Order: sequence, then structure tokens, then C-alpha cells
Amino acid sequence: FLKKCMKDFSCPLDLPSFLIMPVQRLPRYQLLLEELVNRTPSDHVDYQNLVNALNAIKQITFTVNEKQREYENAQKIAYVQDYFDNLKPNQLIGRTYIFDTRASVEIQDSSINQSTRYNNGLLFVFSDMLLLGTMGTMRKLMSGKHTCQATLMFENGISYREDAEGKIQITMPNKKLIWVVKFMAIGSPDQTPTFKKLLMECLGNFKINVITPIGAVNDVLSIFTNPK
Repeated sequence: FLKKCMKDFSCPLDLPSFLIMPVQRLPRYQLLLEELVNRTPSDHVDYQNLVNALNAIKQITFTVNEKQREYENAQKIAYVQDYFDNLKPNQLIGRTYIFDTRASVEIQDSSINQSTRYNNGLLFVFSDMLLLGTMGTMRKLMSGKHTCQATLMFENGISYREDAEGKIQITMPNKKLIWVVKFMAIGSPDQTPTFKKLLMECLGNFKINVITPIGAVNDVLSIFTNPK
């Protein structure tokens, strides 16, 4: 029906384009009101009304943007949940997806005296956890499914540091479980510095005991050592 209407009326835009128009106008209204407030004397009879309108449009814009981010996050969570064949149902629901990338990860568990290395892992970073996956067998590759090897839930008291090789060592409060993460340089430009910064920001939200890292990222880390 929509295609027929577009053809009959020679409409240059499709339905999604029309639906997004009101959202796109919000920033324009805000700019217009900001200009009006700046050019209106504070003792003018309409000044306060303009200020109130500007505050209202700012709040509406913020709410729309937040709902858009929530929707996009829910879509990504659903994709990751379906990406692996061995996650519990709804295991990721309610979490905030940050990014995913290739990484080399070593998991050291002193409680069972075991160390496991994944040289080409799929690392998914959420606001409160890490999820490590692998490509799995050829059968799983053909089915589009992959295997979740381990998850790490962030806890208050968790600590991290960066070593001279650029690896990030994450230590749980009990000191028995350690993840050593090294991001792989993929694409151009290299996103590794950005990934490190985002991961450290997530860890910083848990009021962790930050161990001073080695190298040039000291300045970046200083932003996150005192989270709000």
C-alpha cells in the first residue's frame, strides 16, 4: 500500500523519513528559542515565557534522545543474546551494551589453579560485565551461533592496571580471579585507545581501587579515578 501511494503521488520520501521529521525538528526549535532568548531583553514581558519554552524543549529533546538510546541498546542486547547458543534466557536483559571487539584474553583462576588463554576471542563489554566468546566449531559458524566461554561481573572493590605491553589486568576483590585483556588492532584508525578508555570508565563506575598504569594512558585514566 505504501509503495503504491508513493508511486501514485510521486512522493520523494518513504514512511520512515516522514516519521523521523518531528524528531529532527526538535534541535531546530531549540536553536530558534536560544536565539530568541539571547536577543530578548530580560525585562521584556515575553522573556520568561521564552525561557520556559526553551527549558521545555531541552527536556523534550533529552527525553527523546534517551528513549532512542534505550531502543538502540535493547536492539543490540537482543542481537548479542541471540549471537551465542549457550547463554541463559534473558541473561543480558537490563544491561547496557558499550562495545565489542576482538581481543586476546587470559583468565587466571587461583581457586582451581587454572589459567586459560583465548588468543582470538570475541569480547563484549557491558556497563557491568564482560562477556568472552569464541567462534566455535564449523557447524556453529554455519549456523551463525557462537560460544560464550566466560563472563566477568564487575563488583565494588575490583581493581585494574595497564602493563607495559598495553594489557589491562582486571582483578576481582577476592584476588583469586584475574582477567588479562589485550585489544587487537583492527581497522583504521586503530580503536584500541578508545576501547581501553571505555572499559576503564565502566570499571571506574564501581569505585574501584585504581592501580596507576604504565605508559601514556596516565592522563586518560586520571579522568576516571574519581567517578561521580
